[in-house]
Amino acid sequence: MSSLSAHGRLTIVAAVAAWLSVLPLFAITITDDWIVPAAIVVALVAATGYVLRKLGVPALVVPIAQLAVAVLWLGVLVANDVALLGFIPGSDWATRLVDVFREGIDVTNTYVAPIPVPRGILLMLVGGAGAVAVLVDVLAVWLRKVPLAGVPLVACYAVAASVMATGMEWWWFLPPAAGFLALLVSEGRTRVAAWGRSASPSARRSGIPETDSLARNGRRVGAVALAVAVAVPGIAPVLTEGLLGPGRGGGGGCLL
Repeated sequence: MSSLSAHGRLTIVAAVAAWLSVLPLFAITITDDWIVPAAIVVALVAATGYVLRKLGVPALVVPIAQLAVAVLWLGVLVANDVALLGFIPGSDWATRLVDVFREGIDVTNTYVAPIPVPRGILLMLVGGAGAVAVLVDVLAVWLRKVPLAGVPLVACYAVAASVMATGMEWWWFLPPAAGFLALLVSEGRTRVAAWGRSASPSARRSGIPETDSLARNGRRVGAVALAVAVAVPGIAPVLTEGLLGPGRGGGGGCLL
């Protein structure tokens, strides 16, 4: 497998993982029409990174360009009427973005989740998705620090959980977790492919190392880890009450 194809595959998986990570925000919004603009900003970030790296642009320039593309897309969504040709920033373009962002802050201070999605909240949701996509791309594709990419991938879930008074349902954890596991498996296969040719018959025919068994094992381990991650929070309160709850003795001590 060429380094280019491996890089392209990792870029795509990182983008899909970033998009999956924003799905828990459905729980705090009334409408879901924001998900398409969010998917578009993730795709734009991934495509920008892939093309610029393919052209040999300095690595530090890539995330700056990705952020610029994401901001331009936000301008198309909320400031196209003050932009040249609908997307080229004009004199009032930046002012509009700031004003719309302030509108979003006002909405978050006025409503309790689930909240409506006027243009201020749309700006915040899509901007958040773009920021997550840039961070995941930087950590997973550029720096190859895939475990660290789990931090931005869980960010949207953490935000949603923090504003829901009744708590989050357990299944909202599944999309970002699945994206993270897919990213781990993809990066692992890329590393194995870089070791060289395999002696297996299928690898001799294709000219690439055999990674099917690695992928199967990775999916199995990931499925078990995901099941444990979902199940443990559900039974933790029961375990805590049974192990650390008040006993039958008459002591007046305090359990930490």
